[in-house]
Amino acid sequence: MIRRRSIFHSWLISINIGQLLAIAAVAVIPLLFWFSKTLDPSSLSPAKIQPLLSPIGWSLALASIVGVTSTALAFSISWWLWRFRFNVHFKRVIELCLKIPYLLPGFFFAMGWIALAAPNVGYLNQISAYLGGPALPTIYGFGGILFVEICWTTSLATIQLQSFFKNYSTLLEDAALLCGARPWNAFFKITLPIARSQLLSCLLLTMASSLAAFGVPAMLGIPSRTYFVTTKIYQGVKSGSDFSQVSFLAATLMVLTAILVFAHDRAAKRTPHSTIVGGKASQRNLLRPTTGSRIFGVGVFFFCFFGTLAPLVAVFLQSLLVDRGSFSNWSLAKYQYVFGSVPDGVRAAQNSLWIAFFTATILTGLGLVAAYSKTKTTGFSQKIAGHVANVWSFAYATPGTVLALPILVFFQPSLGNTLWIIGLAFGVKYAAFAIRTLEPALTQISRDLEEAAWISGATPARTFVRIVIPLCIPALSAAFALCFIPMLSELTMSVFLVGAGTETLGTLIYRFQEYADPGAASVLAVSVAGFTLLLNGALKKFSRGGFGI
Repeated sequence: MIRRRSIFHSWLISINIGQLLAIAAVAVIPLLFWFSKTLDPSSLSPAKIQPLLSPIGWSLALASIVGVTSTALAFSISWWLWRFRFNVHFKRVIELCLKIPYLLPGFFFAMGWIALAAPNVGYLNQISAYLGGPALPTIYGFGGILFVEICWTTSLATIQLQSFFKNYSTLLEDAALLCGARPWNAFFKITLPIARSQLLSCLLLTMASSLAAFGVPAMLGIPSRTYFVTTKIYQGVKSGSDFSQVSFLAATLMVLTAILVFAHDRAAKRTPHSTIVGGKASQRNLLRPTTGSRIFGVGVFFFCFFGTLAPLVAVFLQSLLVDRGSFSNWSLAKYQYVFGSVPDGVRAAQNSLWIAFFTATILTGLGLVAAYSKTKTTGFSQKIAGHVANVWSFAYATPGTVLALPILVFFQPSLGNTLWIIGLAFGVKYAAFAIRTLEPALTQISRDLEEAAWISGATPARTFVRIVIPLCIPALSAAFALCFIPMLSELTMSVFLVGAGTETLGTLIYRFQEYADPGAASVLAVSVAGFTLLLNGALKKFSRGGFGI
């Protein structure tokens, strides 16, 4: 039995070492190759660097404002939901509106606001003109990007802060209320200082997310000539200009993101893991709504309406309207056109589904091996698995723009214009999702079950297949879904990697939206959003509420 266990562990170690070699071959070596070929400090004169300072400044401003605002909004709204007694269905709707953007790419909401507030033809501008009112401020430019990014990133921040309020008791605030403090005073003087480590971690995470954003800045910034680091890189590659400038921007983006990720990890490690222990008295005590909480609730409702519901409804309406200037022509003609008359529509859907399915399947299997080795083994096997998890996490934190360019240049001779190069990039970017999802699930499986199987004569491999995997099926389904969903409509890397015949849904939506037919783009966006929400609902039902939103 000892020999069989050593053989099984040898297989685990081999697979994990293979993962480390794969990340080196697919990401590290191409990255070094790219920078060695394109980043030439001697060719970067002050005259060439000067035009690059503006997009760097815009990116830093966007990341800072979005990070602070979305973290503050998410924490305030989460506390309001956690502390006050409101209608259960109302709370559920608010929670769904806050979390749904996390399932969908941010550029879907940019499309929605273009449909709502585009100059002259936006739905809200048409209604305002009909009523004799003024036109809305333009959605294009830094202000529109900031608004859409805040609405989308608040969802990420809300999910990030969930664990704090899940483990935080109301005892301290209740004690303050008994001493005469008001709820908001207790919030600012007790809960806020206790949560400062979580808030710092959330702030850094949202800043890193906004810094690497491409879809929203591309749709709302390029038309107004407001360039950020990611969109400036895209414009440089598209125009075939000086690649030393592109490489300089990519290196800058990578360094800034690495600083934020390192600071986030330090903040997460310093977060105190403590809870208040008690009996029935430690259960959450909900407060009656006050006048201030009701006013705040109205603000939360409008934020959810304009941040989530309004843009999604606008995209849906745009997919049905034959003429954007008239609300009387409703038809499914655009759906028939996209999926019947346009070869690119069906081909892009097939490409995205195949890439997402096969890549998510492989990543789920590799994530299971790494997570099992990290949680259920000891010694060298556990150490290697820990390195695998850290490397995949760093790959996910690396901006997609920085990952895609080296992969494109390095693998272009052999894999250019194929689905393989897109699958490789997706695999590097999203492998961390599988490990992060499976690791907590494997931790909850008692070691006694495996030991009982070994005592009964089962081999370690048979125990793994017959006991561990069946118990992890809900977590495996969640890991697959978390990898599958973002790949289905990914844009940041795909826009660099696609070629003739390898279009994906994300790139086709972007092409339709920017150059051809916004209505056709809305058809694809509605189809992806509907499929994603159905998949989330099925996952939540299958896991009995354990996974999904």
